[in-house]
Amino acid sequence: MGCYAQTELGHGSDVSGLQTTATFDQSKDEFIINTPDIKAAKWWPGDLGNFSTHAIVFAKLIVEGNSYGVMPFIV
Repeated sequence: MGCYAQTELGHGSDVSGLQTTATFDQSKDEFIINTPDIKAAKWWPGDLGNFSTHAIVFAKLIVEGNSYGVMPFIV
């Protein structure tokens, strides 16, 4: 069971205002997803947050300090 996690508590569905980041760690070959404060908490309607085992999380992609815009990540 999955859910769609774009909307943030403090920004609604304003994709350009997303605070969540996904920074690529080359030494571990993985992404570190960071939600820096309560306004960046993902928020969605209904009970999907209680029952989902996976989410498509939208975050700003950061690689070697460069931002590549908002991308989806399966978490």
